[in-house]
Amino acid sequence: MESIVEELLAKIAAEPRVSALGGARAARGQARADLGMVLFAEREALDALWKAADAAVRESAGAATADLAEAVERLRPLFGPRK
Repeated sequence: MESIVEELLAKIAAEPRVSALGGARAARGQARADLGMVLFAEREALDALWKAADAAVRESAGAATADLAEAVERLRPLFGPRK
């Protein structure tokens, strides 16, 4: 099963392209808005994930590994497969 983010990205990819006149503007955007809300809601976890990953790369393990594992687990409902 795909993650929430994968599902929203697929919906965004399937959206019609907006013409120069703005024809499909109303039909377009709900998946983008949903993805924006999901990412905004988890902004602290995304920031923690990036910082932990950066530290893990710089340190090659240590305490950063625990921080990275915690951030990954927090984001698993969004980016991991759903049941």
